[in-house]
Amino acid sequence: MRTETYHHVTDLPPAALALCPALDAGELFVSNAWIAEVIEAGLRPGDRLQLLLVVDDASPPRCLALLPAVYSRLYGSHPGARVLHFLQREEQPYLPIGLQEHLPGLADSVVKSLASPTRPIDVVRASPLDGEQPFTPALVQALRRHGFWVQFYRHARSYYAPVAGMRFADYLAERPRALRESLELHTRLLMQGGRGEFHFPCEPELVEDAWDTFCMVISRADQKVPESLDYLKRVLTVGAAAGVLRLGIFSLDGEPVAMQLWLISGRTARCLRIWSVPGQTAFPIDDVLTQMMVLCLIDGDEIQELEFGDVSDDFARDWASAARDRIGLAAFNRRTLRGIRGAIRHIALGWLMVASRQLWNAITGHRP
Repeated sequence: MRTETYHHVTDLPPAALALCPALDAGELFVSNAWIAEVIEAGLRPGDRLQLLLVVDDASPPRCLALLPAVYSRLYGSHPGARVLHFLQREEQPYLPIGLQEHLPGLADSVVKSLASPTRPIDVVRASPLDGEQPFTPALVQALRRHGFWVQFYRHARSYYAPVAGMRFADYLAERPRALRESLELHTRLLMQGGRGEFHFPCEPELVEDAWDTFCMVISRADQKVPESLDYLKRVLTVGAAAGVLRLGIFSLDGEPVAMQLWLISGRTARCLRIWSVPGQTAFPIDDVLTQMMVLCLIDGDEIQELEFGDVSDDFARDWASAARDRIGLAAFNRRTLRGIRGAIRHIALGWLMVASRQLWNAITGHRP
């Protein structure tokens, strides 16, 4: 088993492309189009896509798994270091593409290629990771085996609601009473009074027509947009072409004031973005729009899970009934100078601060 490195989807051999399902298979986040169009559009200046292809020793070799990653020397927290980040866009748990079951030796082959003495990686990052997936402990063990110090950190919690076999009325009945009463009152005031309008432009031609409205809502929203509009447009374009985009726009008195972007992958609907224009305090616009989106997703698409991602606790208590904890890791190569510097900065200093605090507590008799 060995690992080969490529820098673009078009460079991959045909057998490797077969690992990525087509868009019409429904698994959007591991499709060729998602990697080629969306991941590359989300790269920062100076970053480079790396596709690590694991093949076996057969003749001809068989492609076993594909691991997309981002290579950079511009990470602010790792000055000048060669950093490889196993990063899944849109906060999906990172897993090798095409791997049907746990394959012993796969993580070892990948990490061995990163620790190569000819051009070693100084820092390996991976996030978010699902601690219950076999790939996560296999990756950690391989990193330690090949000379990396590993540091873990808590990643953002992902809130979700299982809705398999449910209708929207069933799901709504499980929501808090205060939310249900608020939705009933304000939906009636907005929709029956003619002040509110819901627009659902999910087809490719409708997305193009709604692009100016999309940009206007974002520019007026109070949230900071961490990515470029080009990245967001590619998300919309790829999602619409695959038939899995669910974009909802809510207008008040003819003015667009809120928007939600969802994508369906497998049988899960994932909420990627929620934007709202500040100053609409008279009505719970975000809740009203969420109600309309979820109605379409449960009764229309018959999805099995609503994934809201990292949202505020108040919003999560109203709309999600469960949460998944994710982790991230940073690993530092103890065979390179920049790797050692990174370990001192991120691991050793943390240990020193904890030890100093414990010593001070022991001297002063203070109990934490």
